[in-house]
Amino acid sequence: MEIKKVNKTEFVEVASAIGTVTYQIVNNGNVWFEQLTDDKAVYQHRLLSIKKMKSNALFNKASVEAHKEPSRLKDSLGNVCAFVYESNSFVYYCLVPVTRREKNYAERQVRSYARCLTSRKATPLPHQPNENRIAA
Repeated sequence: MEIKKVNKTEFVEVASAIGTVTYQIVNNGNVWFEQLTDDKAVYQHRLLSIKKMKSNALFNKASVEAHKEPSRLKDSLGNVCAFVYESNSFVYYCLVPVTRREKNYAERQVRSYARCLTSRKATPLPHQPNENRIAA
């Protein structure tokens, strides 16, 4: 089946033509798409990408673009496990942890943060079943 990358306007047109029964949000590595499928093709509209950066580059980017500090993601004990900065359709992040276990936890937190953002960035479509909203 052919995968067609479409912009937001084209995605809405496809949704009105084929319906929203197959609508889902999917991720492919570090990129999240909203997707519709028909018999011939899969239509994908890119919602968000995540990109790992070094801390000094992340803080410089945030201060240059928005004149603010990146957001802090914390673990259950309140310790900062990652810094994230959202810009347009990108989430830039850097991890704080030292151990492999802490790193894995922090990466899951960043992905969870990105997944929440995709829901907010998704195209509002009529008659979207709730069970198909997020399949990532």
